[in-house]
Amino acid sequence: MELEELLDAIRKHPSAITFAGEVLKDLDKCVGGHCPVPSVSDSAWKGVIRSGEHKLVHNDPSSRIWAVSKQLAKSDALPAGTIGTFDCTITTTKKDRAGDVLEASGAIVDPKMPLLWQHCSFEPIGSLVKVLQHNSKRVKGRFAIIGTALGNDAMILLEAGALRISHGFRPLDWEKLEPPKVKEEGDDGYYGWRFTKFEIMETSLVSVPCNDEAVIDAFARNKFASPLVKSWAGAKFRERPLIVPGADLKQTKEDKPCGCQKNDEGKTQPVESAQPEEDNVSPAEPKSTAQVIAEILTGKSPLEDLRKLKYEMKSNLRQIEEAIVALEEAQAIAESKQLLDLLNS
Repeated sequence: MELEELLDAIRKHPSAITFAGEVLKDLDKCVGGHCPVPSVSDSAWKGVIRSGEHKLVHNDPSSRIWAVSKQLAKSDALPAGTIGTFDCTITTTKKDRAGDVLEASGAIVDPKMPLLWQHCSFEPIGSLVKVLQHNSKRVKGRFAIIGTALGNDAMILLEAGALRISHGFRPLDWEKLEPPKVKEEGDDGYYGWRFTKFEIMETSLVSVPCNDEAVIDAFARNKFASPLVKSWAGAKFRERPLIVPGADLKQTKEDKPCGCQKNDEGKTQPVESAQPEEDNVSPAEPKSTAQVIAEILTGKSPLEDLRKLKYEMKSNLRQIEEAIVALEEAQAIAESKQLLDLLNS
């Protein structure tokens, strides 16, 4: 089978193996003219998306990150500007959820492999320091993060447990897996691929969908410096559901928390919810920040409620801070006017 036939087959059945372009689409809303990223022009970003449409990436659920540290080991030959290191499982031979297998023994690891942010090739954030283990079961490595604005932001999210490992690879030898002897109900005829030889071109830190709260919290506390990360995190901040104390807002199935738990290595990872989803529920629309502030400004909610809202909400909303200042000034003016009226009477 030719490479293009393989890529077409994977496009029809995306799974843990997908294309870098699909990952980059999460950034597409804030890059390419939609946000201030001085290092990337609109045409350059479109070129990155196009190249990503032919680049395979594997989001191995067995990959783990550990030993995140800002204490730099003198024994490691670290690149200049290193601010931290971490160890991780880059890939394993374990069959993924779609049945695909990447044989770790057949992995060719580039010793100068770059570390990328969300498979964005235009701005590396670090590089491979050394391979820690390479056998028939797994490939482990140590990576260094460079102290650029984007690298510093990645380190913040890494320490918060908001990132996981993915790697881009070039298939060299592969075969289609045979169907099982006993077919299961719902079998769609796709049984995955076995890659017996492949080249790992890059490793990326990608976001954990279940842990967007860590991204939103860091953005609210103004922790990010990179325009790319600030715009990406800002989009998540603006799209989050607003929780209003005392309001009975039902969650949609899409907004339902996926649940996170600590794994054996102490890292946060998503888990499947054991609770059945309720059908035929008409969820109430969550109030936007603008709606809440509008109610307060029109007198539907007193100033005291606004102060309570400020302290009860998890995120420190700048709009609410500004509204408090404006209302307090208005209240002071009104009180002064009443005092003048009293003195003049």
